[in-house]
Amino acid sequence: MPSQRTWRIVFTTGIVLVCGFLIVTNAGASSFVGSAESEGSATQSLAPGESVAPPADGPTVVSSHDDGELLIVGTNGTVTYHNTTYDGYWDVDPIDNDSEELVYTATERFNDGSCSPTGSHCIKQRIERLNRTTGTTTVLYEHVQPQYEASEWHDTDRINDTHYLVADMYADAVFMVNVETDLVVWEWSAQTDYPIDGGGDYPDDWVHLNDVERLNDGRIMVSLRNQDQVAFIDPSSGHQSNWTLGAEDEHDVLYEQHNPDFIPAERGGPAVVVADSEQNRLVEYQRTDAGNWTQSWIWTDSTLQWPRDADRLPNGNTLVTDTRGGRVLEVTPNGSIGWEVAVQGGYEAERLSTGDESIGGPSAESADLTSRTDTTVPESAGPVVHVRTTVEQLLPNKVVNGIANFGPGWLRFDDLIVGLMGGLLLACWLAAEWRWSSLSFQSPIRRD
Repeated sequence: MPSQRTWRIVFTTGIVLVCGFLIVTNAGASSFVGSAESEGSATQSLAPGESVAPPADGPTVVSSHDDGELLIVGTNGTVTYHNTTYDGYWDVDPIDNDSEELVYTATERFNDGSCSPTGSHCIKQRIERLNRTTGTTTVLYEHVQPQYEASEWHDTDRINDTHYLVADMYADAVFMVNVETDLVVWEWSAQTDYPIDGGGDYPDDWVHLNDVERLNDGRIMVSLRNQDQVAFIDPSSGHQSNWTLGAEDEHDVLYEQHNPDFIPAERGGPAVVVADSEQNRLVEYQRTDAGNWTQSWIWTDSTLQWPRDADRLPNGNTLVTDTRGGRVLEVTPNGSIGWEVAVQGGYEAERLSTGDESIGGPSAESADLTSRTDTTVPESAGPVVHVRTTVEQLLPNKVVNGIANFGPGWLRFDDLIVGLMGGLLLACWLAAEWRWSSLSFQSPIRRD
């Protein structure tokens, strides 16, 4: 039977190893990886004025919700704009190609006792316009709702100067609002076409409607995350079920996706490129003449974790926001990484010189894009990354992503697992010390 001294040495050694692991891995993590094919872990977002390798084609704006950041990386690789006013930043879109103006959605948590009957935190949703040269912001529309979690407006779509489409996660609906008059001029509710016994918990987080896009033909495409579907709505006739991409729980197609972008026939479509978040991959589906969807492109690597945006650029590159991988990257047509920058908790990235989302990008089929499914970690990544990736690949993606979402954005999966192990080790040590001690607890009440 090991002595108390032996056990104390074991506990001390374990705590030292845990602390050493956390210090070494965080000190060695790269805050930026340039044009090389990297498989490291980026852990620190860019600071105002910090310079990195410039993006290949114009400035890039990135929204983040973990730390509430909106930042722009200029053409010279310098962070030219940085805003941390709100709790979270979500959708961000340029007004026009090369425009100085862009619009974004932001959320703010508050509790003044006036909006929620239960006294819980409420949310203030905002659509704002930014002049990135002057830094001037203008509130176009704001709305208060009595629930913060699973209520954030992840996406709006600008129709013109006065009208915006809103993906209303709280109401499980899409509506078009005139921001000058505050009047809602059109609305589609998911309850019209979907049963409430599917998806997530009703009404707390039933649909998780996280994206809306008006197509050139006037139809509206929406992302129903908890139904694993991308749906198409005709404003006049309603839901077009024969166009739906995916089906609930058919995870080989989509699994709780984000930010689908539609590519029309004139650019090689109809096709949809989407961040297939819970499967840690990017996918594109091509519409066939028979009216079916077939997978035409797939991309992943050993670092990609819970991606939530993929925009097809006019040159065939794909701009990707890797939320839990802690980076924004650009995938070239041959499947390699052409540009990469560290951003924690990123939600959406836009190349300001190429227009809104995938507006000028070709389909994967027409551009002959190379797929990638290899998640092998290169030897140059080091033993820490190899161990982390091995552990992650042994667990379901849903579990890994859930653990990653449990902590703040800067806390990586391996840090959390090792930290929990260290906490358990410390608890065992304290329990052992109490048992070895002569301390005892006695009730202050004695019965005769």
